[in-house]
Amino acid sequence: MDETTEPIIAVIGHPIAGNPTQFALETGLQAAGVDCRVFSVDLSPDKIEPALVGMFAMNFKAVWVASSCRPTIEQASEETDTNIDLLVRTPSQEAHADPITYSGWYLESLKMKTTAAFIHEASQKSHLAKVIFVNEGLEPQESSTDAHTEAHAEAIKQRLSWLNRYNAAHPVKLEDADVVLLNQAPSSAEIAALQDDLGEDQSWLMIIEQRQGKGTAVRFDFEIPARQTLIDLNEECDSQYVVALDRLKASSPGDVIRCVDLHARCLSALVAQLFGKTAPVEVFQEAIDEYLAV
Repeated sequence: MDETTEPIIAVIGHPIAGNPTQFALETGLQAAGVDCRVFSVDLSPDKIEPALVGMFAMNFKAVWVASSCRPTIEQASEETDTNIDLLVRTPSQEAHADPITYSGWYLESLKMKTTAAFIHEASQKSHLAKVIFVNEGLEPQESSTDAHTEAHAEAIKQRLSWLNRYNAAHPVKLEDADVVLLNQAPSSAEIAALQDDLGEDQSWLMIIEQRQGKGTAVRFDFEIPARQTLIDLNEECDSQYVVALDRLKASSPGDVIRCVDLHARCLSALVAQLFGKTAPVEVFQEAIDEYLAV
């Protein structure tokens, strides 16, 4: 296989069934006028490395890595970053100064790059006074609302490191913001208290990293007020969760960046990075929504 043949992008996961990435990519590539094949491959942990070596040897253009395969790559590459979602043959200009490689591939994270861009956009609108990371998988000592423990501080430092590793264009500093980690989403009363603490030109940003109970009913007990932003980083979202986010977005005066919106923006960035072509984010959003609705 050489550059005269049709480029190929692989999407790997375990399991891979139910993942909308291939369908969304094919739709976006067609909209951008890019001739490229996309394959989804179910790879168990013991098959990931030999498969990636083979894909590199066969000159695959890139590999999109679903969250289920990232721990294996993290362990094999001696990385502590589980946000790696893209393997490319040539690192992007915005990649880390010391690129990370695995089986010949350069490791990148469009998820962290895109999240950092959203944070940058929010900080340009007003002064970010507070940033709240919500992760239902946090250990109790990592979650804190008023007492910043050593584990809590280290967890925050790690998140800022992840955001900036793949993002040279808009480094996230948050030096003037109060950054906290929570192991559950705040209540409507806590959201109201956040609002009361803000100055006239201040805002807050909530980042939902991980939720538990996939497939169970979800209801958000709050709305996002005007000038505030929520970014949802969950991946492989089920339809019930997306519906709950849709309702939150429709009822909130503020900005709600759904997991679908983030994934769509990542895939749009992927097409731009690999082929220098533009595919509207809305094309990917509609494709993912259509896939999840089936």
